[in-house]
Amino acid sequence: MIPINHTAASRGGKALGLDSCVKVGLNVPPYVVVTSDYFSEHIDAAQVRPLLAQLDRELRKEPAPPLDYLAPLCQEIRHRITSADAPRRLRATLGDARGELGPGAMAIRSSMVGEDSAQKSYAGQLESFLNVLGLDECVRCVLACWASAFQPHTVLYMHSAGARVEDTSVAVVVQQMIDATKSGVAFSADPVSGVRETVVVSAAWGLGEGVVSGGVDADEYRFTRDGQPRGQTLTHQEAMVVSDLDGGTKLSAVPKEQADSAVLSADDGARICAITVRAEKWFGVPVDVEWTIAEGVLYVLQARPITGLPPAPPVRQSLSHRSFDNSNIQESFNGYTSPLTFSFASLAYERVFTDFAQAVGVAPGELATFKPYARNMLGYLNGRVYYNLQSWYAMLGLLPGYETNKEETERVMWHLEEPADESESRAASQGLLRRARLFKVGVRIAANFATLDLSVARFVRNFDRVYTQIDRPALATQSIDELNKAISIVHREMMDSWQVPNVNDLRVMMTCGAIRRITAELDGDTADSVFADLMSNIEGIESIQPTLLLAEIADCIGRDGALRTLVLDTEQSTVDVYERLTASDSSVAQRLQDYVSRYGDRSAGELKLETQTIRDQPHTLVPLLRNLVAHSDIVAERLTNRPATAFRKARRDTAARLGPLRRIYFRAIVSWARKSVADREKLRLLRTYAFGATRDIYRAYGMRLHELGALDSPEDIYMLTVDEIDAYVSGRAVSSDLDSLVATRRLEHKSYLDVDMANRIDVEGLPYQQVGAVVSSPENHTAEKMKGLGCAPGVVRAKVVVVESPTDAVAVAGKIICAMRTDPGWAPLFPTAAGLIVERGSSLSHSAVVAREIGLPTVVGVPGVTRWLCTGDEVLLDGERGTIERLPRDPANEGGDAA
Repeated sequence: MIPINHTAASRGGKALGLDSCVKVGLNVPPYVVVTSDYFSEHIDAAQVRPLLAQLDRELRKEPAPPLDYLAPLCQEIRHRITSADAPRRLRATLGDARGELGPGAMAIRSSMVGEDSAQKSYAGQLESFLNVLGLDECVRCVLACWASAFQPHTVLYMHSAGARVEDTSVAVVVQQMIDATKSGVAFSADPVSGVRETVVVSAAWGLGEGVVSGGVDADEYRFTRDGQPRGQTLTHQEAMVVSDLDGGTKLSAVPKEQADSAVLSADDGARICAITVRAEKWFGVPVDVEWTIAEGVLYVLQARPITGLPPAPPVRQSLSHRSFDNSNIQESFNGYTSPLTFSFASLAYERVFTDFAQAVGVAPGELATFKPYARNMLGYLNGRVYYNLQSWYAMLGLLPGYETNKEETERVMWHLEEPADESESRAASQGLLRRARLFKVGVRIAANFATLDLSVARFVRNFDRVYTQIDRPALATQSIDELNKAISIVHREMMDSWQVPNVNDLRVMMTCGAIRRITAELDGDTADSVFADLMSNIEGIESIQPTLLLAEIADCIGRDGALRTLVLDTEQSTVDVYERLTASDSSVAQRLQDYVSRYGDRSAGELKLETQTIRDQPHTLVPLLRNLVAHSDIVAERLTNRPATAFRKARRDTAARLGPLRRIYFRAIVSWARKSVADREKLRLLRTYAFGATRDIYRAYGMRLHELGALDSPEDIYMLTVDEIDAYVSGRAVSSDLDSLVATRRLEHKSYLDVDMANRIDVEGLPYQQVGAVVSSPENHTAEKMKGLGCAPGVVRAKVVVVESPTDAVAVAGKIICAMRTDPGWAPLFPTAAGLIVERGSSLSHSAVVAREIGLPTVVGVPGVTRWLCTGDEVLLDGERGTIERLPRDPANEGGDAA
């Protein structure tokens, strides 16, 4: 602990903290202390003490007086302090201090006796002044520091701490001003969870005043105590606090090239971590340290115990650090997801990735080690589905080339905003035996790749055979026993035979990653757009087929006057319009029935078992058809002029800059990648069919259990898990009162519906004990430009329409669609749109694939864009550079663009 003696007591808490930092060898800017006896002399001369005694009497009254009642008396005290002549020796002392510290600017910081103790920090209670120029200003600022001890909120804080106002004693630290480039605060323990093993650092550009006051956005970093990164949350920083040439500080714009860059380098973080841990060892308790960096030199400006820190967790929990991220999984399970869907998806992921590991020849011992991770490929927080990143890294660790595979997964497949700590999930041994095993796995993967085209064809045939065993129209009336047989087909014949799609996904990752590395080497900042061109105009992309087929149906409707009038009549319900379309004797009726039969499961949220799909509600096609019919000219232009030259040019230009051998390799890898992406889209449709059949089976379970009196409503089935349903119908349920179970779960999940969840969640210990820390804070973007991942080239200037669901009857024609997330069910909206902006996603997400095929300028991976943009905003979208510029609104058109 800090040594306290009679001499030290007159220096105040902040000065004592700095004294300790100097003793422990930390780099503290030079300072001198105006001790508290100067303060005592001044308030005696200014006739303040009688007023302090009066203030103490007021504070002792019951109930405690409000702030506005104390304000006049406090104001008079402060006025007397600042207007009275300063002690003569104060000016002399400050003059000597300026001579000792140098001719530059000073920082004047209050140092109250009792401040920065382990019980009360007085944080933010007293004033400090930065960039103080000249002796007169130094004197004025010292008086202002003294006076700030008597602000109404400060005296109430003092009274609550059990101190008398009459005993107030204030010293002042006069310190050499450091004109910092980056500053912040570091905590040697997590101030929210109380976990002592984590160092938390807030950092912003410029002076630390902005971070301490909360006046500017700050990045947050987490480290182990030895300085290893454990995660970071970066913010878009637009403003920073800097020194004003005339003295004091001001807000200034952060340079554009820094606004979205990490404030701290890895070296910065390690150094800050080291000084924070060192300060804690001296103080003997967890501390927060105010730091600043100027010209690469790290300074400590303040150190004090953390007050109000939650108690440390009583035991060290296993798997203490976990990272959950929805960068890619949101495309499959967007928004709130039911317990039934999550439990089925979690089981499916466990089984298919365990089978995948076996298929590529992972040794039995390593497979056994992986199985606990396989059970936890997905996380479920507040009703949202996340990837458990440590489990995914564990799977990648089973394959050769871990570092490359990890980077390709994060950048190409997921477009992960920040990597996670994977140390716990990686195999520790890299000895000869493990290398031999990895070599064996690599050989097996190569063999799988060599025969993959044949395997894909065989998989499709086998899937069709199994799928036809499930009579989907008959499921609604089948018995429990019949449903048990149907769901066993899903588990035994589908999930246990899903190795080929996963091997193909691996080929997508490896080939696209290889291409991305080549383009990054040759094209630097434009690598994303070159990659997008190389992945455009792929023959046989299944994801675009529903859109093309729907466009053909819309074209038929448009050429039939009566049907065109019917579809465009917004006064009629969509149900009536669809029934009349399917009752007509035109080819449209049969085409619609064929569409629903083939693509009825391809809907927004198509993998969620609670989703009402187009197959369930075919009338939801009407708004999509209406949009296509009304804007047939745009559709024709978009779909008949699909880009074909961009791919050939990108392949030719890139190959021309490579040597002969690398050119051959490049052309081959591009060919494999394009074939793999096409197969991926084909196989994903089969997955949609599998989930569609599963949806029908569990929906039928809900009807049967309702009819038998086990559930109040058929829809209650979505509140149960697949294990609970199977246990109930099999006679091994630990709770047979399903209604009570559903009621309890509905009550809990009701609070999840309107929660805005963070995209990335890093937790220490048990996730559900930190649920309050995982809710997303709304971004407050004030910049007029944002950047994401350019996925489909083209520059367009148009107004934005923010869309929550493709089934919303919104006017998207000629506008730029802006969405939180998309999936294949959104594709029919794209032909009439001018552009696409998606908050989440990667260059290989379904929306990006379809957008490239139809030449729709697209940017994905733009955090917070749905809060930054509003319907009616006009933007300049560059799908090549990945930029979005918000243009000034035209007052003449305000309010005229509601969709």
